Amino acid sequence: MKEEEIDLLLSKYFTGETSPEEETRILNWKKESTKNATYFEDTKLIFDKIEGLKEQFSVKTEAAWQKLDARISEPEAKIVSFYSRARFLQAAASIFLLVTLGFILNWIFSDRESHQIEYAATTESIQSELPDGSAIVLDKHSQLTYIETKTNERRVKLKGSAHFQVIHNDQKDFVIEMEDVLIKDIGTSFYVKDISEQNIIEVSVEEGEVQFYSSKNQGLNLVKNEKATYNKITKEFIRVTPSASSNSMNHLIQNLNFNNSTLSDVVDEINSVYGCKIELENSNLGACRLSVNFHNEDLDVLLSVIAETLDLKINKGQDSLIILSGKPCTE
Repeated sequence: MKEEEIDLLLSKYFTGETSPEEETRILNWKKESTKNATYFEDTKLIFDKIEGLKEQFSVKTEAAWQKLDARISEPEAKIVSFYSRARFLQAAASIFLLVTLGFILNWIFSDRESHQIEYAATTESIQSELPDGSAIVLDKHSQLTYIETKTNERRVKLKGSAHFQVIHNDQKDFVIEMEDVLIKDIGTSFYVKDISEQNIIEVSVEEGEVQFYSSKNQGLNLVKNEKATYNKITKEFIRVTPSASSNSMNHLIQNLNFNNSTLSDVVDEINSVYGCKIELENSNLGACRLSVNFHNEDLDVLLSVIAETLDLKINKGQDSLIILSGKPCTE
């Protein structure tokens, strides 16, 4: 059968207007292939949607047909034979069906999600603004998809780590989806980190409040200066004490400020921000003090400045290990 003939027969079938012979043709056609069966079910779904929307339309079709009958019955009206009128009604019904189908298809498929935008950071973090005005800093090797759904929800799908400064909106929830865990904004500024090597997802709140939960666990509510982790294996949420020197925004944009800091603290901070492995050859070097600021500097430049300032040597070991060596600092 041609596509037009199939569509017409399906329309009649789902409105209960097929003859026994036409019904047999449809059912036999459905059995011919998986493709036909799938098309049959998709069409049925559309008709079910139409049925569910009937109550939303205020058009009184019965009254409309009565008015039409009254006009046809007037003496000056042209008399239409029953056969022609039936054909006319069938054509009108077909046109109405096509228009309605177009509306339903558009409603179901075309605008299920709007304003979808994707962000991806490669070897460097990126800063951007979402369509709702919220600011993000996406960590390197991370991906983010932003969607505004038809239910007025701002939904973010995150792979990796990112800092969020959300424009709060009571009418539009802001929810981050990360594997099987969810982070719902109730405040302003927070950081989400995927520690994949430990199967841990970490959330740190800088301002406001967030809900950290899953579909099977109500999780935790976190407020300013609170941090919690989620274990992907045990499915547990654990509240932890944040580091006093932790600043997620500075970490993401590689903005480091050291003021009379010990070299051991400086090394720990650089390892955390740059994801590198720096060690001190002599633990006594850790007591050396350093005051310096770095903003998105290349790691080699950063190490050169530290080495020159404290008269240290930079040695490269195996597996990307970096060793700083030199004489302990004198007080």
